Amino acid sequence: MSTTTEFKIKVPPAELIDIDLLKTDKCNPNKLSPRKFEALKKSIQRFGFVVPVIANKDLVVADGEHRILAAKALGLKQVTVVRLPISEVDRRLIRQVMNKLRGEHDLFLDAEEYYRIICEDQRDSLKSLLIETNLRIDNLLKLREPASFSDDDLRQLASGFESKVENNTLDLAVKRSGGDLLTLKCNIEFSTKAEVTERTLAVCEAFGLGVDETKRFVVYDNFSLDFRQGDLIYVTGDSGGGKSSLLRAFKNFFGEEAMELNDFQVNSDETLVEGVGKDVKEAIEILSLCGLNDAFLFLRKYKELSDGQKYRYKLAKLVNCREKNVWLVDEFCASLDRVMAKVVAYSFQKLARKLGKTVVVASAHEDLLDDFQPDITVRKGFEGEVTVDRRDFELKPCSLLGAMCLEEGGFEDYEKLKRFHYRSTNEKEKNRLRMRNCFKLVYGNSLIGVIVYSNSYLNLKPRNMVFGERYLFTPGDLHRARLINDEIARISRVIIHPKFRGVGLGEFLVEQTLPLANAKVVEVLAVMAKYNPFFERAGMVKVDYKKEETAIDKKISAFLKERQFDFRFAKSKTYCRDYFSHLNADDKQTLSGYLKEFIEQPFIKVKTVTPEVLTKTLHSNGNYLYWINSTSLKPTTLQPEPIPLE
Repeated sequence: MSTTTEFKIKVPPAELIDIDLLKTDKCNPNKLSPRKFEALKKSIQRFGFVVPVIANKDLVVADGEHRILAAKALGLKQVTVVRLPISEVDRRLIRQVMNKLRGEHDLFLDAEEYYRIICEDQRDSLKSLLIETNLRIDNLLKLREPASFSDDDLRQLASGFESKVENNTLDLAVKRSGGDLLTLKCNIEFSTKAEVTERTLAVCEAFGLGVDETKRFVVYDNFSLDFRQGDLIYVTGDSGGGKSSLLRAFKNFFGEEAMELNDFQVNSDETLVEGVGKDVKEAIEILSLCGLNDAFLFLRKYKELSDGQKYRYKLAKLVNCREKNVWLVDEFCASLDRVMAKVVAYSFQKLARKLGKTVVVASAHEDLLDDFQPDITVRKGFEGEVTVDRRDFELKPCSLLGAMCLEEGGFEDYEKLKRFHYRSTNEKEKNRLRMRNCFKLVYGNSLIGVIVYSNSYLNLKPRNMVFGERYLFTPGDLHRARLINDEIARISRVIIHPKFRGVGLGEFLVEQTLPLANAKVVEVLAVMAKYNPFFERAGMVKVDYKKEETAIDKKISAFLKERQFDFRFAKSKTYCRDYFSHLNADDKQTLSGYLKEFIEQPFIKVKTVTPEVLTKTLHSNGNYLYWINSTSLKPTTLQPEPIPLE
């Protein structure tokens, strides 16, 4: 026997209530602009007070506050009210539900309905009641006309796209020809004879040793190692077996040509991005490949780092010694957790091969062999026991990739990692992202990466440089707007957990998800792309372009140049505030006027003039990259289903 629960849904009656008896709590979060308020009044004048107010038993309003104000302005004395026996919490819930549970209009059906209204000579009513303009109405009516877009132009672009991908000039680690053949010969031994003390006598007596007996220990007995300049050598074996001794032998062999990690003494107040590289781009590359790939970490001082971070920064300092052709590292990655050690080992060997350095590292761990990918592995046992393994170099992916899984994700996955992205901002971010797809990268049970695909911008100069008129949007062209939304996806976020950066996961995420984005074209605008070209490595093509300066941009730039503004610190709010504070009164007034003119431009979200606005006025040229999904190309017809007129 089955049982069902019947819910009795109430249909409460409306009653006429004196308008002065209705009360509000002055906390309505829903605001109405003056223009919309006037339109609401006109609607009530034409159709009457057709939507009842909702209130609790004490006549405190839950929904209809704007309608009450409009009714009072029109001189109404009574309005219809649905009075409910609800709690204060339910009253607030009703307000939220009534304000927010609204449908979204289908533009094509809107166009058809506008057409029917206008056919009855009611265009002025549309304009009055909905605050519409003739231009917006006419643009909407154009949607009744079918629009067909052929993919012929995209096919032509796609045919040249593949060759452009192949011609991507990237700074990648490649197999190199062997350097000069070298031979290290090594004989290392030591002998012990204990000093006679009360304790040493006791030990000798306990173990049957002669007090004056000398013991000879052989570490390397006529050991010879052939290798080439540019080889990567991994020395491993038992602790105390002689790995460090072999490293010292290499140091003696190479002399001044070699640099050892332990030789570095770092200034505790040194800022990371200032301590390596000949410029910002090179500094970020070196730090990133040594496991320090985080925008905020670049700005920290050495004394603010953890022990593991200090170790990685010393590796970066070693890499920065371009004049030294040999790098020696004892206890390689010993202070790092094993996942981070694999990441650093993989990145370090790639960089060493790219620069053609000879590298010798020593470690008691063999778990880094797959990622360090040495040309020669020396295994050192106790006393004179040594084995040497050689292999032909072939760059393989980081071993961690084999344990990673790519899955569909959502906004909640982005939320978990957004703290690692330098542009995560506020609670309105979900709407601002306009997410259409999200994919996540999982290692074990840990979320380690996300990529977010969003709807793109309607008007984008570098896109028009590539695609010509196909996506050239003009205000009011709703067919073109829909085409852009349907066919183009924009990569808005790529976030990798800092622990896993440097092994190509950004490239992996982009390359694997491009075909899954459900778009004919994928594009990205990224400042960081000029420092880390993983979008190009994933198969996208870069377009060089420069942002155009507006007239007010030029005025501000000229003003600052004349008054010794240091453009290197243009993005520093602190510098901009300090600079402004030192201007004289006339210059402050002039600059404030320019900044006011700047924020009044379209698409500028800042609404208050402050010295910090200067950080927004000076453009940083980004990179535009695109990808064409050639498998998705077919004729596109945007045509609404006909709606018969009754």
